Amino acid sequence: MVEKLSRLPLETRTALQQLSCFGDRAETTMLAIALEKSDEDVRHDLWDAIRLELVEHVNGAYKFVHDRIQEAAYSL
Repeated sequence: MVEKLSRLPLETRTALQQLSCFGDRAETTMLAIALEKSDEDVRHDLWDAIRLELVEHVNGAYKFVHDRIQEAAYSL
């Protein structure tokens, strides 16, 4: 899984790593603050992860679809 994540764009990897520090779920606004970006930039950064079904965007928050993905992102 780490190898799969390492092939993602740098911005996506950084956003996933930050999301993993919050646990399995974080509000978009909290990620934006932590990454020092706008909510829109966070959505853009995580688009590939959503497309690959690594995370979901539900009710204004991003959530890992499986704990193994969160663990791999944390180890990046």
